[in-house]
Amino acid sequence: MAKEVGALVKLQVKGGAANPS
Repeated sequence: MAKEVGALVKLQVKGGAANPS
């Protein structure tokens, strides 16, 4: 579970950096 959460957070951070909107 922690691994999935970390992956989601990483994806969100990456997506936020790519799409600031």
